[in-house]
Amino acid sequence: MKEYSVEKKFVYLALIFGLLFVFLIPPFQSPDEDSHFKKAYVISEGQIAPKIINNTTKYELPVNMFNYINEQLSVMGNRNKKYDYDTYYVSQMLRVDYSEKKYYDFATTSASLISHIIPAIGILFGKIFSYLILAGNGSSPASYLVYFSRMACLITYVTICYFAIKKTPVYKKTMAIFALLPMSLFMGSMTSYDGLLISTVLLLLAK
Repeated sequence: MKEYSVEKKFVYLALIFGLLFVFLIPPFQSPDEDSHFKKAYVISEGQIAPKIINNTTKYELPVNMFNYINEQLSVMGNRNKKYDYDTYYVSQMLRVDYSEKKYYDFATTSASLISHIIPAIGILFGKIFSYLILAGNGSSPASYLVYFSRMACLITYVTICYFAIKKTPVYKKTMAIFALLPMSLFMGSMTSYDGLLISTVLLLLAK
């Protein structure tokens, strides 16, 4: 029977449970995912530098997207309000009008561009995929793009952790277990820079 290395076992387990996090957690229901997504989205739109309006740092976002995300945030922590997956499924299939835009400030407006490059690349792939499939008919909703950003973050997290576990000569299993902890894997699967920080720290710790 073939024996897999610790790092390969980690990859299989991380992808299995990570994908569950990616697709079972409703959009924008993880801590601060809305702010991280907004920053990644504006980067995917080519907005590298924010504008200073009334002494406030702001980026341009579609009004419909901003309002949709705020609606999803109202569900978070509300035990009396259930998330309707049927409605969400339909919302992904619809094309949205993102022509009207305004400047907004949010929690990650001043965050480093580098920390949001990975989810921005995921969003960009989501836009390209949607354009090819739907022949450019309308814009992709945020509820659709957020899964591409999550996938990009998960793949990056798993890849960096893989090399960290492979590189370290000691405590391979300990490092793999830490990277597979539910909270670690959860953060690595969401639109955030937390997974990048966790995996990078493990890589730096590998001797």
